[in-house]
Amino acid sequence: METFALESPSADVRRFVPSRRELAAALGCHEKTVANMLLEPGNPGTVANGSYELEPWRAFFKSRTEGKDAFALGDDAREAKLEHRNVLIRERKARAEKAELEAAKLRGELVDVADVEKTVTEFCGRLKGIHHRAATVDAVNALSVELELTRDQSAKLLLFMEKFHTDFCAKVSERG
Repeated sequence: METFALESPSADVRRFVPSRRELAAALGCHEKTVANMLLEPGNPGTVANGSYELEPWRAFFKSRTEGKDAFALGDDAREAKLEHRNVLIRERKARAEKAELEAAKLRGELVDVADVEKTVTEFCGRLKGIHHRAATVDAVNALSVELELTRDQSAKLLLFMEKFHTDFCAKVSERG
C-alpha cells in the first residue's frame, strides 16, 4: 500500500469549498473580501452546484493582491488624491486652531472684537471735550475697572491716553 504525506499537517487538500465563509478561511481573508472579489471581472466564480474551486480562487486572490502592490495611480488620480488629502489636512488644522482660540477665550486671554469696540467707543465718547489731565485720569480709571486691568496696565494706559490726547489736540489745532 502506497502512502503520501501532506506538505504540512494543516494543508487544505480539498478541491472545492461549499461557502464563502470556507473560501475566505482557505484564502486567509475576510468574507467581505470574497464578496468584493465576486464582483470583480475575471473572478473564477462558482461551479454548477454553487461551490468554489480552490485552485483558481487561490490564483485569482494571489494575482489580485500582487496587482494592488504593483498598481500605480495615474497622474490625474494621484493629483486628485493628494488634493483631497491636503483639503482634509487644512480642515483638521482649521478645527484645531478654532478649538485653541475658543480655549484661549475661556481662559480670559482673548476678548471679542465687539466688546473692545464698544468699550473704546464709550471711552472716546468720554474723552471728547476733555481738556485736562484729571478728566483723562477719571476716564482711564473707569476703563481700568471695566476691563479689570492691573495697576501696571492702568498706568500704561494712562500714559498712552495722555500722549494720544496731546497728539490729538495738536493735530486738531494744526487743522483749525
